[in-house]
Amino acid sequence: GTSRDEALAVLVIAIIEAFPAAAHCAAIIDSDPDYALPELPEVASEAAKPTAKVVDPAIKEQRQKRREEQKAKKKPATPPPAPRKAKPVATAPVKATPPTVNESTPITTLPEPWRPVRLTPRESERFVSEAPAAGAVVLAEIPFDDVDPLVPDQTSKERPALVVAAASDGVLVRPIYSNDAPGRVLFGAWRRVGLTKACYLADDRVVVESPLHTLTRVGTLTTPEWNALH
Repeated sequence: GTSRDEALAVLVIAIIEAFPAAAHCAAIIDSDPDYALPELPEVASEAAKPTAKVVDPAIKEQRQKRREEQKAKKKPATPPPAPRKAKPVATAPVKATPPTVNESTPITTLPEPWRPVRLTPRESERFVSEAPAAGAVVLAEIPFDDVDPLVPDQTSKERPALVVAAASDGVLVRPIYSNDAPGRVLFGAWRRVGLTKACYLADDRVVVESPLHTLTRVGTLTTPEWNALH
């Protein structure tokens, strides 16, 4: 039901649009004598000066007709799109320039405050818990909890202890043991303060009747180490 002109328009569109079958469409047009164009007349040209090419009016008319047919077979023209509104040009946010820091000016930070120890009313009557006395690790005679039946005369032993509070005539300490037991926690600063192996800090407090200056100081906790104790 397709006319020859419509078929010709389809073939021409396929050739112009470079469809995959464009070569076959060109072969069909070349093989049909009805689609053949008349031979162009030879135009004599001067050797010295080329003359303008003369197009046969009949050929020109045929070409014009084919163009009109091709346009007629194309999809109907869609109405021109409505003009788009100009989009606002987004401007990049202006980044705030950080204030310049003078490298010659030292940056100071507030030191971490020393956490005071809560003493019992009886302890606070005698002792004061504040640095630098509190936080010192010393060697002190710590009494045994129980008497050893094998050595009943030995009632105490020198061991490391953490000073919790101090007075002019004695110190309040938490003993440090080499073995773990209920009521003891790992003493994390043992290596830094100079102890030879991992040890455990007791929760209980013991009064040592010796002034702080008479005890051998092993090391001192830093403020973060002191504040991390339970």
